[in-house]
Amino acid sequence: MTEQLNAEKFVREAIPELMELSFGCEVIGGAFSKPMIYKFYGVDTSKYGRGEDGHHLVYKDRAGGSFQSDCIRTSKIIGHPINLQDWLAVLDIAKPGNSYYFQHGSLIYKPENKIVMDFSMETGQPSSPADYKAFNDIVSV
Repeated sequence: MTEQLNAEKFVREAIPELMELSFGCEVIGGAFSKPMIYKFYGVDTSKYGRGEDGHHLVYKDRAGGSFQSDCIRTSKIIGHPINLQDWLAVLDIAKPGNSYYFQHGSLIYKPENKIVMDFSMETGQPSSPADYKAFNDIVSV
């Protein structure tokens, strides 16, 4: 699990847009006794129940229910989900020069045609803890 956390942290630092509070960003709501993960959907600009900044933030939980809160200060931003293109973009930034290529769900090292790591084509994430470790080794985390 540590390898995964280190890899995700590296990607989020390399692509700061993943941590912006914009449509689809995940946050942990801290206003309740049991924090839950919500997705940010925007702001409610109606004239009723405005928060300090004049707007309510609109979130939706994983079950599809929505609520409004003006307490962004009590929420923790998790960030946007990391997609396959984000993983590959960071690899290109860390190791420029196309020494790796992606084919059929695998990242392959060019000179030796050796599979370095595999990605799940369903989730776009590295397939196993060993793949997260391989990612960390490539980017020197």
